[in-house]
Amino acid sequence: MEASVLTIVTTLFAVNLLQTCWIVGYKKYFSPQQTFILTGYMFFLLLINYFISTNFSFSLLIPFILIESGFILYFTKSWALTLLYSILQNMVMLISWLFTWDIIYISRLKDIISPEQFLFFKPIAIISQQLLQVALLLIVKKISSKYSIFNSIAQLQKKYIATSVFGFVLLYSLNILRQGSIVQFGLLPFFQLTLILLALSIVFCYLIYIISRFYQQQTQISLLSKKTARELQNIDLANEFRHDYRNILLSLNTYLDQKQFEQASTYLSSIINYSKSFTETNYYAQISTINIPAVQGLLLHFFEKCANLKIPVQFFTDQNISDFDLTINLVDFIRCLSILLDNAVEASVAVEKPLIQLTMIHKNQDLFIEVKNKSEAPIVIEKIFKNNFTTKKGHQGKGIPIFVKLLKQYRKVTYSFSRENNFFVASFTLPTNRLKK
Repeated sequence: MEASVLTIVTTLFAVNLLQTCWIVGYKKYFSPQQTFILTGYMFFLLLINYFISTNFSFSLLIPFILIESGFILYFTKSWALTLLYSILQNMVMLISWLFTWDIIYISRLKDIISPEQFLFFKPIAIISQQLLQVALLLIVKKISSKYSIFNSIAQLQKKYIATSVFGFVLLYSLNILRQGSIVQFGLLPFFQLTLILLALSIVFCYLIYIISRFYQQQTQISLLSKKTARELQNIDLANEFRHDYRNILLSLNTYLDQKQFEQASTYLSSIINYSKSFTETNYYAQISTINIPAVQGLLLHFFEKCANLKIPVQFFTDQNISDFDLTINLVDFIRCLSILLDNAVEASVAVEKPLIQLTMIHKNQDLFIEVKNKSEAPIVIEKIFKNNFTTKKGHQGKGIPIFVKLLKQYRKVTYSFSRENNFFVASFTLPTNRLKK
């Protein structure tokens, strides 16, 4: 490949990778810091490509792709998302190049057009490729948002490491063969490999999405089953209570008529405790109003854990908290909420009369999350930000520093820690996409 063409190809690849990074990956697959690092690396590559039009500048794209994949894995903690991003990026670039630059370049390579015609069509092909690339990326972003593909895959519990590595290696191996096939094997193998790559990309994306939907449906089924079982139990208890209701009131009235107020008070307390099991808050009904399956799964696990440890929980939430309300990465949100819930449970185990209060509500155009737990041990707020600080025996004290580190990468997210009476209070607030009324 001649130097001028190699310069154009390297520049197009670099710009396409940056477009994908900012349009699709920003805050979904990459943190803001990672995005700026990748952008800086690409500008460095373009600078080298401008002065040195050799294979060296093109080969610098390989480290970029490896660093990019490493950043995605570190940010999302998901091998499946890492593979999905690579597939989407490759598929969009494949289509945008095939119908623009590839047509012109292959036509010149096979002497279908003259050098003069190639020079004429070259800027048209470059501009068309860029416009088609951006249009396809916007379509991918819209589809992903509409069907919550990112959020669905982010909740996968299984790692799929071997499958993701195999898919990654296969993807780029076929790409290398495809690029070399034009010169070495001819047009037929080139188009065959192109079709194979497109077909495999579609199959991989579909399989990943189907697996993620399966896990999402399992969470919904689990929630509905527990909600139904709880409602049936409440109905049975209510029927039993209604059957004995008149006799219970007559017994209470007898104590009052005989002015045995102490016995009446004791009896009334026993009535309250007896009816508590079907009059207390139905957490499963509340969880169902949060339309984010990954968060539902986390809350289900939290309430079951508290029930097993006999830790009372008060849960306050409003209607219809959804993906639309999360302006930070879903994985980061889950990790932050999980840290606060785990800390509250661990602190409550050592308390004589524990109580955890969890609040997830809208405040104007913000989403407010607060976790309060009874705490008997004195805590100096300034110390909890230090690594390895803990008041719990056998713990490493890394939760809060990780929580702070995760949220600091988002400019408009705030967090706070405080003590209110006998409660330790931790909260964070993030802006939503809702408009102020």
